Amino acid sequence: MKKLIFLLLAAVILSGQIIFSEPDFAFVSSAADNRCGDNITWYVDTQSGVLTLEGTGKTYDYAVGSAPWDKYYSYITSVTVGEGITYLMEGTLDKLYNVQTLTLPSTIEEIHTHAEMFSLENIIFPEKTELRYVYYQFADESPWYLNQPDGSLIYFGSFLFDIKGDLPDDVTSLEIRDGTTAIGCRALSYETNLINISFPDSLKYLGEHAVYKTGWYESQPDGWVY
Repeated sequence: MKKLIFLLLAAVILSGQIIFSEPDFAFVSSAADNRCGDNITWYVDTQSGVLTLEGTGKTYDYAVGSAPWDKYYSYITSVTVGEGITYLMEGTLDKLYNVQTLTLPSTIEEIHTHAEMFSLENIIFPEKTELRYVYYQFADESPWYLNQPDGSLIYFGSFLFDIKGDLPDDVTSLEIRDGTTAIGCRALSYETNLINISFPDSLKYLGEHAVYKTGWYESQPDGWVY
């Protein structure tokens, strides 16, 4: 009898009558499988569309399109990076084309991923962060970035990320807001009309080429610039 049932089941499978569907909830339970950093794990809830990263430290580097959650990209509409994570490395946020919301923790220090998020509309971050580096083309093709007013300063909490486009030609002075702790690489570069820049006492980090070729930089004497 068991042999007969087995043969009937095999025949049904071969005929294509049984369809195996995607699970409603996708979770990689094996520690080896769901690790995306030495002390970071990930999971995707395909019902809510949330990709969650939890743990401490930095994520692994990934080639574009090779992050372990990429096979679920069509489900993912939101990404939450948990407190304790400090570095998002290359490839972690690429090709997540349906993501609309990204939530970052106060502990994040560096973001090295381009973030190809063509649906991204909202980035949630605390008022004070440890950010000191964000890849200069981060999410630059997303609605979040494209909808920023032209000539505006873009902040991630206390981190000055970029200017959207260029400052108006008649702007020659800029006061970086109080509480700013870091200015991103290339953030103010090539703003040639910017003669005066007022930096707050709270500033700790100045990114590579952050003020390169500004009028302020060009007016400094040769040698060390403080």
